[in-house]
Amino acid sequence: CIDRLGRFVLAKNEHLHAGPSLEELPGFGEAKIWGMALVTDLIDYRAGRIGWDEIDNTALLLSGPPGTGKTTFASALAKAAGVHIVKTSVADWNAAAYLSGTLQAIKDCFGQARQNAPAILFIDEVDGISDRATLGGEYREYWTQIVNCLLENMSGTADNEGVVVVAATNFPERVDPALRRAGRLDRE
Repeated sequence: CIDRLGRFVLAKNEHLHAGPSLEELPGFGEAKIWGMALVTDLIDYRAGRIGWDEIDNTALLLSGPPGTGKTTFASALAKAAGVHIVKTSVADWNAAAYLSGTLQAIKDCFGQARQNAPAILFIDEVDGISDRATLGGEYREYWTQIVNCLLENMSGTADNEGVVVVAATNFPERVDPALRRAGRLDRE
């Protein structure tokens, strides 16, 4: 039983991902360079050669027109690093009933990524949250709470060791500046 448990623990982070690995993808420029450096760091982190605080940047905002491979990039990154990926979107979060359900969906995604760390948390269509400065009308408070919850889960107040956040958008100018500050999605 102990041998089986040992093998189970060792295999915990071995995941089969469909599709290409990051090194197999053509293009992606600086994003691919960042991704390949991160893959090396994640492999070293899993092996205990470096600490989480030694990894240069653990968040990326991928932006580009529809169909350019943002989702494929995130999956290929997870495959290359041999880590779990949690895929979500702002639309998934908003499918929950009431504000409390949306906030819980955000927390659950981060929790799932932390539970499977090291892991990639892929957030698609992050511009769907919007910039708080442009919000108006009767739903301003609703969306402000959603942005605040996301900020809280991405900040140093949350224990996100082992979690890499990759967010995708077609409209980077619509992403709240607080999400794009240093320590969050500060690399695009």
